[in-house]
Amino acid sequence: MTDTPQPRYDFRQEPDGTWTVFDTWVKPPREGRFLIGAKQDKAVELTRRMNALQPLPNLLNP
Repeated sequence: MTDTPQPRYDFRQEPDGTWTVFDTWVKPPREGRFLIGAKQDKAVELTRRMNALQPLPNLLNP
């Protein structure tokens, strides 16, 4: 079994219906938020772009 690392950036829907993008490497996640109040399409696109800029760690060559 191989553990797949979690992408660095993720998004979630807030209780008010807006979306937040956050850095999963910052704990607690609330401290790693950098886009708050976005529409879903913007949050998804920003998350995709940020993860493309910050590739996952290379597990074969640490």
